[in-house]
Amino acid sequence: MSNTGKIIRGILIVSILTFLSIIFFSHLLINRSIPKYSGSYRCHMIGSNVSIYRDDYGVPHIIANDEKDLFFSAGFVHAQDRLWQLNLLKHMANGTLSEIFGEETRSLDRFVRLAGLSRLTEKILADLSPESTTMLTHYVNGINACIDIRSANLPIEFITNDHSPSHWTIDDIITVHRFVVLCNSLFHNDDLLRSAIAYKAPARHLRELNLTKSYIPGRHSSIDANDVLRLHHYLQSVRSQINSLLPIEFNFFSWFLPAEQSDTKHPILAQTIDVVPSSTTLFYEIHLICPNINYQGFTIPGIPLFFEGNNNDFSWSANTLLLDEIHFFIESTNSNSYRSGSTRHPLELDQELIDVRNQPSDTLTIRRTPHGPIISDLVESFVDQRFSVSYQWVGSITTDEFLGAYQLIHSKNSRQFLASVQHHKFPALEFIYADANNMIGRTIAAVPPKQPLAQRMYLWDGTSTQFEKYKFADPVELPSSFSSEISTPSPAALLSHSLNHASRRNHHLLLHHRYQRVQQLIEAKTSLKLPDIIAMQNDSYSNFNEMVTRSIIDDILTSSIDERFKLYFHDILHHYDYRAERVDIATSICHVMSHTLLRSIFRDELGDTLYRAVAANPYVSTDLLYQILQNPTSVWYDDVDTRLVEKRSDIVKSSLAEAFLYLKNHYGELVDDWRWGKLTTLYFSDNPYTDSLKNSLLKEKSIALRGYGDAIFSAVTDYTPEVHISLFSGLLRIAETSNRDYTRSLTYAGQSDQIISEHYADQFSLWENSSLKKCLLNREKIEEKSVKLLVLKPN
Repeated sequence: MSNTGKIIRGILIVSILTFLSIIFFSHLLINRSIPKYSGSYRCHMIGSNVSIYRDDYGVPHIIANDEKDLFFSAGFVHAQDRLWQLNLLKHMANGTLSEIFGEETRSLDRFVRLAGLSRLTEKILADLSPESTTMLTHYVNGINACIDIRSANLPIEFITNDHSPSHWTIDDIITVHRFVVLCNSLFHNDDLLRSAIAYKAPARHLRELNLTKSYIPGRHSSIDANDVLRLHHYLQSVRSQINSLLPIEFNFFSWFLPAEQSDTKHPILAQTIDVVPSSTTLFYEIHLICPNINYQGFTIPGIPLFFEGNNNDFSWSANTLLLDEIHFFIESTNSNSYRSGSTRHPLELDQELIDVRNQPSDTLTIRRTPHGPIISDLVESFVDQRFSVSYQWVGSITTDEFLGAYQLIHSKNSRQFLASVQHHKFPALEFIYADANNMIGRTIAAVPPKQPLAQRMYLWDGTSTQFEKYKFADPVELPSSFSSEISTPSPAALLSHSLNHASRRNHHLLLHHRYQRVQQLIEAKTSLKLPDIIAMQNDSYSNFNEMVTRSIIDDILTSSIDERFKLYFHDILHHYDYRAERVDIATSICHVMSHTLLRSIFRDELGDTLYRAVAANPYVSTDLLYQILQNPTSVWYDDVDTRLVEKRSDIVKSSLAEAFLYLKNHYGELVDDWRWGKLTTLYFSDNPYTDSLKNSLLKEKSIALRGYGDAIFSAVTDYTPEVHISLFSGLLRIAETSNRDYTRSLTYAGQSDQIISEHYADQFSLWENSSLKKCLLNREKIEEKSVKLLVLKPN
């Protein structure tokens, strides 16, 4: 063999060995990062052995001898399965993401620092009850013990980002909880967008939509719709960045089936949690067992609170009422003062230092008025303007929700349950309850505005004191309905008081319609079995589609649609059952029709920029369209760009023709090909700041829709014909209160946030097939059916 051949051969051998070594060590590195679910660990902060059983889906059933060890172990398993998620949440909530990701997350850190969560945490910490302090201390110790144990075998995200997790404190737990609640409040806030519409549209048009121009003093007359829209777009960018890191946006919807409707003759309680689709859900299922506690449900790692669940005595869950939790104020400010009434006062000034990886540190100056921090300082176009915009958040009140959580898992009856949830004064939640004694009911645990004027004022005058008249109601002022005689979960029984305090009509209209749909399905049968309840949870009926269809069906036969299709079109919509199934043609027609209607009605009045913002916001766009289509003489129907005075029928017919043409051009001449599944894509997202392996199963996969159509059409889609679902029913739980082992649950992904874990997406196939898994509450069955056992032992 020639020297050249030997060299080539040597190079090939070295290359092969190097490649094999890389594979070997990568495989070793990746597999070592998977947490150990069997065997034992020594932990110096526990008093006796703790058994952590895992079922087929990795759900931990923790059995401890006392509460101290139980809460410690809860923190431990959260860190076992979601250490990277815990790390992200901690840095997001504290405004220190840039220490990991550098310049990419500087803007998000600036927003979080301005929000002042650390100041709020200090106040809450000072008022924590002894029970809360003890619970949080042991929980934090469990997280930190797991971090220490896994320090040499961290998840791959830490390695690819050259980062190590730091220990947690009680402060971190409080800050993370308030951060999650603040994010969800911001995601559902549309005050700024409605204010922009109020500045842009004529007063006559606004009156039809129950909107009024916000009260602005003369000195701020220079503000216009574009100013407000810039601030709205800034907050939308914050929302997008947060959800790209971790899917924090969610809605709760819960209802109960009374005893007389249940096949078992005991109440059944069901809950849906609508979430942003991501390869790792925010929620985590856990089961805690010790003397006096046997509780199972969904938590968020980093927050030792149950967001729904059940024990031996009762089941409960929540509804997101979406009350107006954030107010914006236009302030008369200069560099160091603000005006209140006729007097100027000094602004409260703070400085925050933000460390940015591989970049100089960033100094942020925060200005505050009594209403809150000036958020417009973060929007470049507002700098050096004659006005500023501050914001006030209901969640800034000091409460001890951790005491409520502690009391809740110890509760045995409705009286104790009611006492526990009174500590949850935010966010805008109502709790639904059912127990083995056939007691069912609900109670508001929110802080709604007392006065209805808050529904009409979206930008407040910060120089005036009039806002002080519209303080928030305390939950103790609000009635609860608990009874063994409530026969149906009627909207009147469940929403009577919360509707009176609604700050955004469309949100409560949505919740009202979802209750109505559940009631329709319940009344259709004399009794329901568990499969019926599961089917109801996966029902995809759309009240919004019903409204659109009823509005356009009479105009089809006189529209300019091709004569060959008119009768067929009319027949399809006339027999439409308003379900959002992938095989539906009517759903496609309604969706594209809604899009064209929205554009025909609003674009010429609002202008392209504001119209696009409205069209991208489903809370606002569906509400406005809903109201206008019910008014046959609305002034919004007239197109200001034409000389003709257009009427409702003109707009509907032209929009119908446009929708028909779009469907024909994009999906062919055959109407049978216009199926909803062709228009629908459900996007799952991975964290963009990691280089971990990608999940081919969940990444950008089009799948069948799940959950309520109202959640799909009235709260989650943008108005583009090819709809990308951004929020969907991803977690379900059903509990029958007379039998603690008759509980079923599902999360669309899995328990672990590690892409290589067997529990990363192992529930996805269940979700696709509308199946739920059985939950185990009985200790003997847990020990019998669990597949893995990890024992934590005292050191």
